[in-house]
This record gives sequence, C-alpha cells and structure tokens, in this order.
Amino acid sequence: MQNTILIHAPGRRQGRGALVLAYTALFALLMGIWAAIFALNGQSFIQYGDTLKQHYPFLVYYGRWLRQAARCVLTGAAVPTWDFSIGYGADIITTLSYYGLGDPLDLLAAFVPGRWTEQLLEGLIVLRLYLAGLAFMAFSRRHGNSRFGTLLGALAYVFSAWPIQAGLIEPVFLVPMYCFPLMLLGADDLFEGRSPVLYIAAIALTALSNFLFFYMAAVLLVLYAIAVYSKRYGAKNLRTLPPLLAKFIGFALVGIAISAVTLLPTAQELFGSARFGLTRETAPYPFYRFFELLANMTTGMGYDAYSTYAGVTSAAFLGVLVLFAKPRQNTVLKCAWLGLLALLLVPQAGSVLNGISYVSNRWVWAFTMLEAFILARVCPGITAFEPKEKRNLFALLAVYCVVAFCVKQGRTETALLGALLLVLLAVFVLAADGVSRRGVQAVLLAGCCLGVVMNLGGYYGIEEADAVNEYRPAGYAWSTTVQDNPAVTLHLMEDQSYWRYDSLVNEPINSPMLLDVYGTGYFFSLNNSYLSSLFRELGQNTPVEYDYRGLQNRTPLETLFGVKYALCALDSTGALPALFDSQAVQAAEIGGSTVAVYPNTAALPIGYTAQNQISRETYDALTPLQKQDALLDGVVLEETGLLPEAELTGDTVSPAAEMELDGVQQLDETTYYAPQDGGRITLTIAQPVADCETAFVVQGMQYTAISPLDAMSEEELSAMSAHDRRSLQKQYAHFWRKDSVYLRLLSNIGEGRIEYNRPNSQYYCGRHDFVYNFGTSDEPLQQITIVLPFAGYYQFDRLAVECQKLDTVAARAENLGAENLQNVTLGTNSLGGEITTTRSSVLVVQLPYSTGWSVTVDGTPAQVLRADTAFLGVALEPGSHTVAFTYKTPGLTAGAALSAAGVVLLAVTWAVPALRKKSKKRRK
Repeated sequence: MQNTILIHAPGRRQGRGALVLAYTALFALLMGIWAAIFALNGQSFIQYGDTLKQHYPFLVYYGRWLRQAARCVLTGAAVPTWDFSIGYGADIITTLSYYGLGDPLDLLAAFVPGRWTEQLLEGLIVLRLYLAGLAFMAFSRRHGNSRFGTLLGALAYVFSAWPIQAGLIEPVFLVPMYCFPLMLLGADDLFEGRSPVLYIAAIALTALSNFLFFYMAAVLLVLYAIAVYSKRYGAKNLRTLPPLLAKFIGFALVGIAISAVTLLPTAQELFGSARFGLTRETAPYPFYRFFELLANMTTGMGYDAYSTYAGVTSAAFLGVLVLFAKPRQNTVLKCAWLGLLALLLVPQAGSVLNGISYVSNRWVWAFTMLEAFILARVCPGITAFEPKEKRNLFALLAVYCVVAFCVKQGRTETALLGALLLVLLAVFVLAADGVSRRGVQAVLLAGCCLGVVMNLGGYYGIEEADAVNEYRPAGYAWSTTVQDNPAVTLHLMEDQSYWRYDSLVNEPINSPMLLDVYGTGYFFSLNNSYLSSLFRELGQNTPVEYDYRGLQNRTPLETLFGVKYALCALDSTGALPALFDSQAVQAAEIGGSTVAVYPNTAALPIGYTAQNQISRETYDALTPLQKQDALLDGVVLEETGLLPEAELTGDTVSPAAEMELDGVQQLDETTYYAPQDGGRITLTIAQPVADCETAFVVQGMQYTAISPLDAMSEEELSAMSAHDRRSLQKQYAHFWRKDSVYLRLLSNIGEGRIEYNRPNSQYYCGRHDFVYNFGTSDEPLQQITIVLPFAGYYQFDRLAVECQKLDTVAARAENLGAENLQNVTLGTNSLGGEITTTRSSVLVVQLPYSTGWSVTVDGTPAQVLRADTAFLGVALEPGSHTVAFTYKTPGLTAGAALSAAGVVLLAVTWAVPALRKKSKKRRK
C-alpha cells in the first residue's frame, strides 16, 4: 500500500510525468470552476481593495519601467530609480519591492502593454498557484510519499483557504507557496550532502520576490532544520553540528547576497519607517477563536483580523485525524502539527513571524502545507486500521465535532458542510476494508475535489461571505485607473512647469504614477519616513502613515506643497479650498461626467527660498495649525545659525470655548470617561471667529476600551431578563480588545470624523494628533459636539477649535516665492535649475528628503539640508547660481555589487563539482 500510485508506470520519469499530467488536468478543472464562479457573476480577479489600489498599478507601472530601463541600458543612459509621480516623489526600488519588483515572474510585465496588464495579473495568479502545486509535489516525493497521496496533497494545498481568501487580494501572498517548498528541498540537499545550488537559488528567489515572506520562510526554515537535525543525528552526535551549521549559514548568505540589489535598499528604508520599531500592545486572542479555528479547518472560510486562513479540504483534515489515530507513527509530523497550531494560538508568535510587528498569521500557508503533506503521508494506509486505531479515529472525529461547533462562531453553513463531508469520508475509510485500491482512490479524489468546490462556493457564493462582489468586471481596472481617470484632463493643460494637483473627485489612489502626473495621494506599504513625520507634526487627519489622500483643503499646505491645480466637478467650486480661482482653466468629459481644473492663485513653485529659519525647538512647541502657519514665515532646519531667526506672524487664533459634558465624566485635566456608548463633549465658542479657515484640533489622543456592562449597577443588571443579560454579555464580551475608535464631529458649519488606531491595531502608526478642517464658510463656527461612539476612557491633551486667518497667506507665499528656481529640468534621477538670490537664503525644493540625494551649486558639491522636516534644501549665498540635485538609491550600489558577487559564487558552486566530475571521467 505504501507504494500505491495513481497511474502505473515502468520508469521513474514516466511516473513523474504521469503525476504532473494528472495534477495539471485536475488543477485546470478546479481552476476553471473558480474562474467560472467569477465569470457567471460578471467579475474578474481584480479586487476593489488592495488589488486595484496597489498590485494592479504596480504591475502596469513595472512593465513600463522595465521597458524604459531596457532602453536605458541599450543606450547607455541612467536607469530611473526615482519617480516624481509616485506620491510626492519616491524611490522606485524601495517603494515597489514589496509588490514583486524582484520577482522573476513579474518580468513578464515588460512584454505586456498596460491595457492588458489585468489579464497578466490574473494569469500570474494562476501560474503561481500552479507552481505551488508542482513545488509541493517535488518536496512530497523527495520524502517518499506516494504519487496518489502527493496529488491529493497538492490539490489540498493549492486550493486551501490562504489562496482563496488572500491570494487574489494580494497576489504577492502566493509567492511563499512555491518558494518555501524549494527552500526545504534545498535544505534536504545540504543534509544529504548534495549540491547547495537549489538551496542558494531558492533563498535568492524568495528574498528577491518579497522581503517579508522571505523573513517568515527563513524563520520556518530554521525550525525545519532543527527538526530534521534532531531526527537524523540527535543530541548525542553534536560534533556534526558546526560543519553543517557553517554550510547552512554560508550558502544562505550567498543566496541573500544575490538578492541584495533589492533587499539591501529596501531594508534600509524599512528600518527607517515609522511603522518599524513602534511599541505595540499584544492582547490574547478571544477564547472562542480556538473553536472557530478548528471549525474552519475543513473550509476556505474562517476570516479573522489576523489573516488566520488555516482551512484546507475535508480530505486533508481527515489525514490529520488519521495521523493522530495511529500511535507510534510519524511522531515528528504530530509534533510539527501541534507546534504550528500552538503558534497560531499565541499572538506573540504572529507578531514575531510578521517581522516583529503587528499580530498577523500571514505565515499560515506553511501550516496548510504541513496539513497537505500529512495527507500525502497517510494516504497509502488510510484505510488500514487496527481495531484500536478505528476507535481512536472515531473518538477524534467525535471530539472534533463537539469542540469545533460548541460555540456559535463556528456553526456557519460552510463549516457544517465541511464537517459533514469530513464525517462521510471518515465513515468510508473506516468501512473500506473490502474496497479496491482504485475505488478508495476514486472516493478520496472525489472527496478532495468536492471539498475544494465547496470551499470556493462557500467563500465566493453564499450569503455568509459573498466575496465575489468585492471584485470588479473585466476591463474595469484599466478604465478606472487610466482611460476614464479624471486626471486625464491634466494632460490637456499647456502648463509645462512642475506642479502638483489635488483631487476633489473620485480618483483611484496611486493612479498618478500611471499617467505621469504629480498628485498628493499615496498608498504603498513602504513610504518616506520624513514625509510621514511632517504629516504627523501637522496633524493630517489620517491614522496611517502609508495611505494619505490629498491635503484636506488646508490652504497653507496646498500653498506650501506647490498644489497649483485642483480637479473638481464642473461648477462644484464650493468644494474648492480658499485661494483657488473659481474660473476653470480646463474642462473635459471623462467617464460620463465633466471634470474641470481650477488654479491655485497662491501655489509656491517647486523651488523657493527662505531668508529666515525656525528652530526645531520653537517649531515643536507649536500646535499643528500654528506649524503650518509658521512654515510660511521661514524654513525649519535641523542645523542652527544658518539664517536669522524668523519672526512668526501668528495668523492662527484659538477662541476660548466653554465645555459641556453629556454622558461623559471628566476624571482629570486630560481624561474623560464614557460609561456608555454615545457620550458627548460640546464646545461652545463665546466669541466666534469669522473670515477664516476653521479646524478642530485633537492632540495626544488615546483610548482604552471598556465594556458598558462594567458601568451598570447590580440593580440594573438584575432588572433585565436573563435573555437580555446574556445577549449584552455576548455583545460586549471582547469589547476591551477594540483596536480603533473614531470621533464624530457635529457643528453648525458641517460634520466630520477623526479616526484613531490604538497600539493594538495592525494599522497603528504612532499618530495621536489630528486636525479636521471644516474649511471656510459664510458663518463662523459657534458650537461643536464631539460624539464618543464607544464606552471607554478617552485621553486628550488638548481639544480646541483653531482658526487659520487667510488674509496674509498669499502675500507670505509670494514673499517665499519671489526668488525661486527657474528653468527647472526634471531629468532621470535629477532635478536642476537656475536661481538668483539677493540675500543669504535656503532653497527649499518640494521633494521628499532622502540620504540618496546629493547637490551641487555651480558645480561644487554642497550639503543637502533637510528643510521643513521632509523636503530638500541647500544653502545659497547672494548671486546667480546653477543648482543640480541628483538621486541615487541608498544601498543600491553596494547591493548590486553583492548581487554580482553572489551570482559568481553560485556559478562557482555549480561549476566546480561538475568540472571535477568531468575530470574524473577523463582519467578513467
């Protein structure tokens, strides 16, 4: 039974070919069903969220960049590594490496026109899934599993919950599914004394494809190596450890070196980001989550906030039960399954495996691979039971059903159907003594495929999930981001100078990079840390640092950031920020509606000069609105004494307000307690300020959740019926785990909302200060009510209304821009221009600061200053100057050198044994 195969073949190669052929046919069938579900619903594989906003723009842009890079190489020109159209300007390599900039499969984008990138993205999803199955089969067969068992395991692995729930939304999440089995095969080669080429190549491939999943795979590889070493050598033979450890580490370093061309620059950017190194709260998982996790082991469901998509098919989970039903067999596999299950139940493990960051079980693909491998291992003897083993399996099945479905969260329609199929398959294997081998194989194969179809239908079809509605029809991605994008209107403009625009229409995030225009939005996982710091200082009303959209109509910021135009629906000028002209300079019919372009009369040019500086100490002591006002009076520099100290105009006013509490108790100067949902804090302005831009400012916000039940007296609880009391207890059982909260703002001039992520949220970025801009209005703000939607303790260092006077904004901007950079040229990784100054000054260039920038003044190298926290600056003496900024990705040169050295070492590692072998043959 151990050597049972699907198709009898006389030779190993023929048997391998038959296995691949059978896998390919079944993969095509199941993938066709998956695609048919989408086609019948009129949808493509492009999900409206992260796929459309991040992964699709990346692939379109990447294809264009590859073609441009190839032309540069052929002509001897510099390859672009900086793009002014990504956010406010960004490094191409570090921004896009997370999405697969180094993945060899994504190189196909170079050969596909942008219009057809949607089909390429879908094709790459299918290809990665197919490769995952092939890689699994290679690993499974290396470890002696039968061909039929390997086939079942591959199908269970490829169509598990991880790709179903995460693979389409974030295609890069499929990378470890085929890279990790190759890493394990390479490790096996080292243990067996074979060539290290596969080990090196697999590590290089994984690290090039995605740095985060490489980290996860590396940690899991270490655990695998420890388990294999313990089984092979045990603790009594430790003298073999040093040489083996040296091989593992040494060859791993070669693989890492090969990937250094992208890995090294990205690591430098990652370690400098605000998300890295934050102190976070890690709370225990809800108790019911264990039962929900078990209930969904047979399904493609089981969504939670921690990406714990651990489900496989009923057939694969049956393999796990069979494994444990047979004592004294496969002890290592049992320990591995229990160990990884334990990691899924410990939030600290999720944090460590997610790069010592927020809690997320994005490594769960390894758990599903283990379950698929277990199925492959037990398959040959899956119907061969001793009487005691039958009782064990029956008991395990009964315990599983009782435990998994004892809580309501586990009793979903899909989970119950998965359990039913599990029971039917278990009954079959227990009663299959007289069934032929072919019959057993047919039932198991049918059960596995049926489980896959149930999982697909369950997640994408039934009302519990109906996830297919999150996807968009074919052609939607290109139409929305490029063809019918309102920003296409900007290409009709005759203004050839460098300028940014803000969008007041529904424009897809990250689309400016596809149209080669310069916007004010950005949504990528890695971003410039200096720009993030500036937004944090200014209290930008966004709780995350890597997803910002526009400048929220704050007039001084629109001016300082060089926003020269605004996209707006024609004749909807009431939405425009102050100082924008209500007369459109361009209009066009885009996607069935008319979009117009309105100019900012006070926008600063890309390079302007400041003759006075603001010390960091003075600047940090200001409120967010005072900071934006101060930046119009001078430049904030980290160095001291370069320019005279600026005299701040102080054109902001914070009118006195009387506070009234409703359903809220003030415990001390900064802490407010809301015992029930919906408490209110009302600020009434005694002397409202007219003719200004009005904002509500929150500084030092923190929130601690409590259950409203904690504030209820024993009498109130006793007065409730038992049913109502239990309902409330269930509703608020895990209220203390709340990871985000918002403030609802109600005023006489409008409504607003401020969102805040707590330190236990995966989106926490260390932001506690927020500004909500109500803009300008015909009447002044007289009263504002802050609604606290949830019970808990709220801490505010400051709650205030601040008013930005606009009378002097244009004049102060004109003063800053009086001596500005002329004849600006945007080159490949460079920006240059000419300027004449009458006084000692600092030229401020509105591009994000990076250590990769260098500058020359009149051909002489000068110091790049960090101006206004986030931008470029250079000191100038009076006179006429030619200024040239040049960018080189930090770490790219060293990374490229390491990659070249790594490739040479890999070639030597491969060639030397081959040459020795050939030499020996010649001697014979």
